[in-house]
Amino acid sequence: MPKRNSNPSGGGGSDRIRVGVVGLGYWGPNLVRNLAESHLFELGYLCDLRPQTLETVSYRYPAVSCTTRYEEVLRDPAIDAIVIATPVSTHYPLAMSALESGKHVFVEKPLAASSDQVVEMTAGSSMPATSVRSTSSRRAG
Repeated sequence: MPKRNSNPSGGGGSDRIRVGVVGLGYWGPNLVRNLAESHLFELGYLCDLRPQTLETVSYRYPAVSCTTRYEEVLRDPAIDAIVIATPVSTHYPLAMSALESGKHVFVEKPLAASSDQVVEMTAGSSMPATSVRSTSSRRAG
């Protein structure tokens, strides 16, 4: 379970998990919206390589820090977890960097490009106080 930071907005005194979202392409803005609307999370960073994309998404979240540098998000001790919504080829290196930085990780599916990478990522999540998660698909019917 991630450590929790105090809710600076004073929303009932509850604590929330402070997250950085990396990748604001197809799924990223949806994840940002869902996290922002949840009482369990606080957006700490939005990160994307494209400044114009950052500007567009950050317009809705002016109080959230924005950066094109992933390392900046990882260095912030107030960030508890990293949400990765980038191309699949980047999932493994981004997730491993986050785990090595002591962050919890949520990766949009698929978790990685190969089963070997998934095994290494889940082994990396056994570092003290870290975990790695991904989405799943369910078929109705």
